[in-house]
Amino acid sequence: MSSASKPGRAAMAWWISLLWFCLLGYLALIGLTYLFQDSLVFQQRALDPADQQRWQAYQVEFNREDGTRLHGWFRQSTAEGAPLLIYYGGNAEEISWNLEPLGRFNASLLLINYRGYGHSSGKPSEAALKEDALWLLDLITTEYQIPLERTFVMGRSLGSGIAAYVAAERAVAASILVTPYDNFVALGQLHYPWLPVDWLAKHRFESDRLAAQIDSPVLSLLAGKDRIVPPERGRRLMSLWGGETEILEFERADHIDITDQPGYWEAIGRFIDQHSPNRTSRH
Repeated sequence: MSSASKPGRAAMAWWISLLWFCLLGYLALIGLTYLFQDSLVFQQRALDPADQQRWQAYQVEFNREDGTRLHGWFRQSTAEGAPLLIYYGGNAEEISWNLEPLGRFNASLLLINYRGYGHSSGKPSEAALKEDALWLLDLITTEYQIPLERTFVMGRSLGSGIAAYVAAERAVAASILVTPYDNFVALGQLHYPWLPVDWLAKHRFESDRLAAQIDSPVLSLLAGKDRIVPPERGRRLMSLWGGETEILEFERADHIDITDQPGYWEAIGRFIDQHSPNRTSRH
C-alpha cells in the first residue's frame, strides 16, 4: 500500500511545484510590469534634426521650477482675434510634424513636446504633464493676451486625457479629441486582461471622471478599425461629456492612419471656425 502511494505523492509534489513556479512567474511579471510601466506608457521620441531646422523660426523653450526645460514651437497668427490652438500628442509622438497641417488654419499654434520627448528634458508622468499643460496655457494666454474663449485644446490618444484635464480646469473655447479613451486604466485592462491593471497603474488618466464637469463643446474624431483605442471608448467618454458633443468616425481608419483620412483636417478647421468668436480660424 505504501509503495503504491509513492507515485501519487510524487505526482502531487510535481503539480505543487508547477503551481508554485507559475505563481512566482506571474508575480515576477506583475513586478516587472509595475517597474517598467513608464516606458510602456511614455514611449519617448527624439526630434529629427531636419524638423528642428525646418521649424527653427518658431522654436521656444520654457524652464519649469524644478529645472525641467520644455521645448517646442509657438507660431503666432498675424490675424487680429485669431484663436489659439494647443496640441498634446500621443504617447509615441514627437509632435513637430503637426506644424504643417495645423498651419493651414488661421490660428496661433502652441506645440510643446512632453518631458523627455524631442528636446524637452525631464521624466514624463501623468502629474507632471498635466501640471505643465496648465502652466503653459496660463503663461501663453497671459503673455499674449489671448482670452480663454479663443483658446482650443487638441489631444491625440494619450494627449486626449491631457486636453480633457485642461478643459476641466480652464474655461477654454472647445476641445478636439483624436482617438480618445474614457479611462486609461480600463483601456489597459482591455489590453492586459491577465494583469491587475487597476492596482498597478501609476498613470491613470481618468477622463471619464472629469467629463461631466466640462461644459464646453468637443469634437471627437474616432477610427473605426482602431485596435489600440477602440472607438467605443471614445463614444463612452462622449456620453459623459457635459457640453455639446460632435462625433466623427472614420470607419476605414485605424489608430495610426486616421490623420490621412479624407476630411480629417477639414473637420478640425470647420470646428475651430464654428466655435471661434469672430470665425476667422481658416484661411
